[in-house]
Amino acid sequence: MTDVREVFVAGLRDAYAMEKQAKDMMESQANRLQDYPEMKSRAAEHVRETEMQLDRLRQCLEMIGESPSTIKELGTRAMAAIQSMASAVSTDEPIKETLSGYAFEHFEIASYRSLIELAKQLGELRMVPLLEESLREEQKMAGWVDDHIESITQEFTAKASASA
Repeated sequence: MTDVREVFVAGLRDAYAMEKQAKDMMESQANRLQDYPEMKSRAAEHVRETEMQLDRLRQCLEMIGESPSTIKELGTRAMAAIQSMASAVSTDEPIKETLSGYAFEHFEIASYRSLIELAKQLGELRMVPLLEESLREEQKMAGWVDDHIESITQEFTAKASASA
């Protein structure tokens, strides 16, 4: 049987690596999407939130005498670079970025919900508010993406039609 603490530590390390990946993807996105100021602005805002999430995850790991996994972090950051390159060469980059962002935000939400439950099971209640704050930020970002899927698609098609 797998030890719950081991699962929790692995989950915290995974979340830390996930947030590093998210930060890299959003920074790259913000640099490339000059023609979409609202997306660029929201990505930059979420980069700042992600930096705070990384700090909170680091705090959680330190509370239990652990640290982030360099190997996991390097792997997910490489994935972020590949994903950014793939999006950058697509003809409908803003739409692709929106769709992948929607999926990624929901993955992050599920990760934080699981971590909160594991923290409660382990009696690590001091971590719950930190994880809940990150969860709220991810839910807010997911809501923003959800609210803007149609308008980003419309903006893209209008710009594509105008340049054709």
